[in-house]
Amino acid sequence: MAAHDEEQERKKQRLEGCAAAAGAAATGGTSPATPKPARRTVVLVHDLDETLLIFNSLLSGSWAATHQLRGDPAAVAQLLELGARWEAAILRLCDERFFFSELEDYDQTCLADIQQFDDGQSLSGYGFAADGFPPPGRRHPPHSPQEHASTARPAPYAGAAAAGLSPAAAGVVAATGGGSGGHLAAGGGSSGDRPAAAAAGAAARGLGACLDSPASRMLDAASLTRLAYRFRRIALLHKFGLAALGGAQQRQEWEVLYKETDAITGGWLSHASSLLAACTAQLGGGSIACAADGGGSSCGGPPLEVVHVAVTSGQLIPSLAKLLLFKLGGHIPAEHVWSSRFRGKLHCFRAVQQRFGAHCTFVAIGDGAEEDEAAAAMGWPYIRVLLAPAGNYPAEAVLAWRPDATGGPGLPFTQLTVQHIARAAGLGPAQPATPAEAAHGGSAAAAALEAAEGAFVCAL
Repeated sequence: MAAHDEEQERKKQRLEGCAAAAGAAATGGTSPATPKPARRTVVLVHDLDETLLIFNSLLSGSWAATHQLRGDPAAVAQLLELGARWEAAILRLCDERFFFSELEDYDQTCLADIQQFDDGQSLSGYGFAADGFPPPGRRHPPHSPQEHASTARPAPYAGAAAAGLSPAAAGVVAATGGGSGGHLAAGGGSSGDRPAAAAAGAAARGLGACLDSPASRMLDAASLTRLAYRFRRIALLHKFGLAALGGAQQRQEWEVLYKETDAITGGWLSHASSLLAACTAQLGGGSIACAADGGGSSCGGPPLEVVHVAVTSGQLIPSLAKLLLFKLGGHIPAEHVWSSRFRGKLHCFRAVQQRFGAHCTFVAIGDGAEEDEAAAAMGWPYIRVLLAPAGNYPAEAVLAWRPDATGGPGLPFTQLTVQHIARAAGLGPAQPATPAEAAHGGSAAAAALEAAEGAFVCAL
C-alpha cells in the first residue's frame, strides 16, 4: 500500500512539472508562478550647503571656528576671501545664464511645480529679452547688492527667517496675505494643512495659487507660461553642464576655485562626488548588501536603484548653479532638487516621498537641526554631517544631539562612507554602539565630556 502511495505521489509531481514547463513555454520561457522581482529603490536625501559642499561656513566663520582657526587672522581672511569668490561665481552664473535677475522673486520650490504651466512650445529662437516678462505691473524694485548676494546663501532655520524671503518678496506677502509665518517656522506641512479660508483666498488671487512663491501667485496665465519657459531653459542648460555655460577663461577660474577649496577643506568637495558615484555603483550594484550577507540571499534579491536628491534651504536657482560649480550636477539632476525656503524641509521631505513612493527606503543626510527634525517626523534614518570631529564642538552641545544613524553624534563628511549609508538604509550589518555611545551620543562626545567634567569614562 505504501509503495502504491509513493508511486501516485511521483506521478503527481511529474504531472505538475509538465504543467509548469508547458506554462513556461507559453509565456516565452518564464513561469507565471515566479514573477520577476520588483525593483527596490533607495532615495538618499542630501542637504547641500555644509553637507555636499562647503560655501556658507567660509563666509559665516563657522568653518574657522570648528577648526579652531580664529586665532589665525591670515587663515580666517583666506577663508572669507574664498567664500566671497564662490558667492560671486554663483551669482554671476545665475544672473548671466539662469535669468536670476528677473526670477529672484519668482523662485520655485521645485521644477515640477512650474512645469504645469509650460505649453511645450519650442524655445528655439525664442526671444526671452522681448517677451514682456516680468509684466510691467509686477516688476519689483532692484535689490541692493547685499540683498542679492544673500540669495546665494542658505536661509537660517529660525522663525520667519526660515522662509528666506527677500525684502521685496516679503512685501508681496504682506500686501497679498500670501504665505504663513507659522508653517515656515514649524518646518512646513502639506498644502492640505492650510486653513480652508487661506486656501480659498489663494485660489481667488489667480492661476498660480498652487505655487509657493508669493510673487508667482499673482501672475496671469501668459506670464506663468513665460516663467515656465525660463525654468525649462534653466533645466536644459543644467543638463548641458558647465562646458556649455562659460568660456575657456571662466571655466578655468571655476576649476581653480574648486581645487583651492578642495585643498583647504581636506578633500571635502572631491569626496562628495566620489561618494555619490560610489553609492550609485555599489549600492545599486548590490555589492554592499551581497557582501554583508556573505553571498547569501541578498545577492539574488530584486535589483536596487539608488536615487540622489537635494533638499536645501537655499533658493532653487542658486542651488542649481551650486550643483554645477561644485561638480555634483552629474549625480543630482535639476528635477531632483527642492528648495525649502517657502515651506520648510518637512514639507519638502513629504514631497520627495510622494514623488518616489512610500515603498522606497529613504535616508536623510545633512548638518542642520531642521533636516534632523524633519527626518524624525518622517521616520527616516538620519546621518549628521559635522564640519570637524565632534571633539571640536562644545561637549554640552554634542551631548544634546540625538544619536544619528551611525550610532553617534555624526561625523565629518570626509569620513562618511558607502558602508555608513548602507547600514542606515538597512543594507548592511548593524554596527552596535558601546554603552557609552548609546547613552551619550558617541564616543567622541563622551570623550569631550570626560575631558571637560570627568563625568564619564570611555574606552576609546
